[in-house]
Amino acid sequence: MPAEGCAGDWGLFAREGVRTAPAVGETAMPNYRLYCFDQVNRMTEAKDIRARSDGEALQAVRALNLGLPCELWQKDRLVMRIPTLA
Repeated sequence: MPAEGCAGDWGLFAREGVRTAPAVGETAMPNYRLYCFDQVNRMTEAKDIRARSDGEALQAVRALNLGLPCELWQKDRLVMRIPTLA
C-alpha cells in the first residue's frame, strides 16, 4: 500500500483530496493526466482530467485553452500529443 498522501499505482489519493469509490450503480471513470511543456520541452504543468472516454477527455483539454504543447495520458497509455492548444 502506498504511503499516505502518495498517489502510487493505486490511485487512492489526488492533489485535491482522497478519491472515493463510485456509488452503487455508477462505474468508475478513467483517470486521465495532461502534461504540458514549454519551448525547450520541459514539463511546465500537469493536470488531472476526469472523463468517461478519450473523446470527453479531449474536449475537457481543449476547453482549458492552455496555448502549450501537451500530452494526454490515461495511466501508461498515451492518448494523444497535442502540438498547441491555442
